[in-house]
Amino acid sequence: MNKNKNKNFRILLTITSCLFFWLVATHVVATRPQVEPSGAQPQQAQSVGDMIRSTPPESALNPCLLEDVVCDNEQVQEYIISINNGRVSDDILLDLAWCESRFNPLAKGDNGASRGLWQIHKPSHPDVSDECAFNIKCSTEWTIDQILKGKLHQWTCAKI
Repeated sequence: MNKNKNKNFRILLTITSCLFFWLVATHVVATRPQVEPSGAQPQQAQSVGDMIRSTPPESALNPCLLEDVVCDNEQVQEYIISINNGRVSDDILLDLAWCESRFNPLAKGDNGASRGLWQIHKPSHPDVSDECAFNIKCSTEWTIDQILKGKLHQWTCAKI
């Protein structure tokens, strides 16, 4: 029992630390004043689409890719739930991720055309970069956005 508590604590600490550093990094970038050439308008905040096409380094979005961090299925599940924050059913997300990739954020299918945890099909979604598709945070945000738009049917596993 005590061993499980220690393992759970380490998992929670790893996820919390990664999220904290990611939040700090994104807050610093988002609040940093933009220096524009004379006469130019300041840049607008990035849209979700811009974030999908241009993502931070993989380790910032996927603690499982940090050096010396190996995420097991339980950690990936907890990370998905923390990203979701109740926006859609956790059960739907977890079932979908299990069916699509067995919780492997680096999975490749369809001869490399389907990528990451959610097996995002590159020919069908060229707007999703490889960097995003293989990052838990970015790809999960994209997946949640698709589900909220009523596009759950895109996944073969959602039809089963």
